[in-house]
Amino acid sequence: PNPPRLVNDFVGILSRSDRDRLERKLRDYNDSTSTQITIVIVPSTEPYPIGDFAFRVGRKWGVGQQGKNNGLVLAWATQTRKVYIATGYGLEGAIPDAIAKRIITNT
Repeated sequence: PNPPRLVNDFVGILSRSDRDRLERKLRDYNDSTSTQITIVIVPSTEPYPIGDFAFRVGRKWGVGQQGKNNGLVLAWATQTRKVYIATGYGLEGAIPDAIAKRIITNT
């Protein structure tokens, strides 16, 4: 997909209403800021570490605006209980790795 939606729940953990509500919020955010956030929920990212998986999804799906590299992929692997936030270079000033880790740890 490129991505088929901004909220991609391949596990079925979100209710349809939660998925639709989150999709609307992310589309509105994209429209108002030009920053694209994509959520990918999968059972596992094996054989890849979750960080590699998240960056691969971002590159393959073209998350963010071309030339701005301002996409963010939030990957969640439910079976392995891993979460990772991968940001494009255009967002590193706003969400450096330390902030992304703090978001995952605290939220």
